Amino acid sequence: LIAAIISQAQSKGTLFSVLSFPVLLPLLLMAIELTRVAVTGGNGGPLLPQILLFDGTITVAALMLFPVVWNP
Repeated sequence: LIAAIISQAQSKGTLFSVLSFPVLLPLLLMAIELTRVAVTGGNGGPLLPQILLFDGTITVAALMLFPVVWNP
């Protein structure tokens, strides 16, 4: 979805990093926490379902919004 937005934009240089940061930040924080829990030998608890829910939400939103973004 972000790539589709950027491909339609005029200035592509910094747009990708600005748009992808808020989308990827929650995933990055959850992955760091899950890695810390795995290294210490603890239980992942609610982290793995949260990551799967985040991925599912982003996938559904991208599938719904891609045609709108790609065909202006």
